[in-house]
Amino acid sequence: MKRDLDLCRGILLEVEAGKAVLQQHVSVAGFSNQQVMYHLLLLVDAGLMTQQDGCFRLTWSGHEFLDSAREDGRWQRAKGVIEKAGGATFEVLKGVLVDLLKKHIGIS
Repeated sequence: MKRDLDLCRGILLEVEAGKAVLQQHVSVAGFSNQQVMYHLLLLVDAGLMTQQDGCFRLTWSGHEFLDSAREDGRWQRAKGVIEKAGGATFEVLKGVLVDLLKKHIGIS
């Protein structure tokens, strides 16, 4: 299964909002349960979430990533940069998001 960054962001937003703390309650419109479960595991692997006894929560890194990716316009611009490059690692995406956030608040 291919990693979907929009789904990853959607899951993080759901968990942060407290809508999807229990594994069986995690759902994102437009994605199957199988896709969501796979991406939940990817997010745990990436250190953005942790899971214990069927419950998920964001890690510090997950909150940090989401703070840079929350705003839709910034998210779309970062994805556009990555797509122009023909794809990139998750670390590069995080860097692009942080750079865009710094520009937005006036830090060079």
